[in-house]
Amino acid sequence: MLRIVQFFFLILVTVAVSAQETPLPDSEKYLEDQFYIGLTYNLLLNKPPSVTQQNLSYGLQTGFIKDIPLNAERNFAVGIGLGYAFNSYYSNILATETAEGITYSVIDEDFSYKRNKIETHLVEMPIEIRWRNSTATEHRFWRIYTGFKLGYIVGTRSKLVT
Repeated sequence: MLRIVQFFFLILVTVAVSAQETPLPDSEKYLEDQFYIGLTYNLLLNKPPSVTQQNLSYGLQTGFIKDIPLNAERNFAVGIGLGYAFNSYYSNILATETAEGITYSVIDEDFSYKRNKIETHLVEMPIEIRWRNSTATEHRFWRIYTGFKLGYIVGTRSKLVT
């Protein structure tokens, strides 16, 4: 019985030793993955003269961007991510659901209300081109990231408070 236990112990130790991975050098595992959080002020542009913006129209964004290095030095990369955005627009534009869909109209000046809000919920996909002069061990560096976000509206809501 003791020989059987020793045999299984020897096999387990051998399997554990053979399962060891060779560690990667620091330069091969260096990435600039990032979580992001953003706050914006939403401004309505090119609006008709009768449309007014009221209160604080704001937006919130959050997400994650994965760094994909394009060269051996890992200082030139592409960043691709996934995120969520919420935008609110306080104005005198009223969104009403009808049989034909959603119609937008300007609230009459004689109508008394406290606030009117249209909000949107988006799934975002940020895409960036990234350059930096950092290394895996040096964290004081310059970086230049430029890009854009693709967004898809997954939900909207209109709220009129009288």
